[in-house]
Amino acid sequence: MSEARDTLFRYLTMLQLIPRFPGRIATPVLKEKLAERGFKIDTRSLQRDLSQKLSTQFPIGCDDSQKPYRWYFDRDFQCQLPALDVPSALTLVLAEEYLKGLLPPVVVGQLSPHFTDARRLLDEMNANGLSQWARKVRAIPNGKALIPAEIDESTWQTISEALLEQKAVDVVYLSRSSETEKPFTLHPQGIVSRHSAT
Repeated sequence: MSEARDTLFRYLTMLQLIPRFPGRIATPVLKEKLAERGFKIDTRSLQRDLSQKLSTQFPIGCDDSQKPYRWYFDRDFQCQLPALDVPSALTLVLAEEYLKGLLPPVVVGQLSPHFTDARRLLDEMNANGLSQWARKVRAIPNGKALIPAEIDESTWQTISEALLEQKAVDVVYLSRSSETEKPFTLHPQGIVSRHSAT
């Protein structure tokens, strides 16, 4: 009985550790995280559990284009382990718009299903006072509201990836006081979000 219970808890922990696509987790990383939580298992047994047991009951995919293999849930998989509660859902909904301008697009993509789940949960819990909070509360800047600067999505993607991966990026710059474009090679060291511009 104890062995069966330990196996069940290991399976639940594995399911909690596997991200939704486009996120992925490599077999050695999953093995290490299980060990940190007290579950010792060899690599072959871990892969067998994933490919022959869990993947038959859950939409788990495997990226076997390179080794070590990487595992993920389908992008639209909706199960929460453990289930998302109302305070957590409210936090995600209120943070979503703010975080989109600060996080790399790849991270926003991974968080998108969680944001969707949070909005769905709040929409389904109309009788709960916390579920109404997101509709009744807004953060408004002090003073005159300025028009947010428009940033091309591909530009934001390029800059954020350059910062994340510590790479240089070639840009063409046109200042307000000049009609001549100038090429530069930039080495992004950080991003400052001012939320608005004149």
